[in-house]
Amino acid sequence: MTEEKDKDIKNSGEKVLKLGDVSDFTVGEIVKKAQRVDKENSESESVLDKYIRQHRGEIEAVKNQALEKYIQTERKKMDQEETVDPNEEVIVAKEEAEEKLAEASETQDSETGTQEAETVTLSKEPNFKEKISQSLMKWKLLMMYLLLFLHR
Repeated sequence: MTEEKDKDIKNSGEKVLKLGDVSDFTVGEIVKKAQRVDKENSESESVLDKYIRQHRGEIEAVKNQALEKYIQTERKKMDQEETVDPNEEVIVAKEEAEEKLAEASETQDSETGTQEAETVTLSKEPNFKEKISQSLMKWKLLMMYLLLFLHR
């Protein structure tokens, strides 16, 4: 990575202070040398270089704008999926609970046995579905961050 930066600097013609060159200098000498190098760089800069240096934030914002839009649309999709999924999960959980309740009532005649089966079924199923949806959401976020990292 540093070799690429060194090549970019050599290609741009910009002078820099290297650590090996200034290791024997005092702080005051380093400051003076840095000011001199900055002055030489600003004198030899083209108009484009000056513009880029002054507006670097705006340039990077334009570059990353498409990626930010993509991330926002994916977040909206995830939010929409979240609002739809809990309703479906509740319906599925109720159906499963009713099936298990029916099975439990067939096998057990006492009311206490069916009530215990109902509370166990209802308490376990939604947590399981919730954990799965949270894991899915984390996976999607991880993939978006990976895309963002690879894009840069």
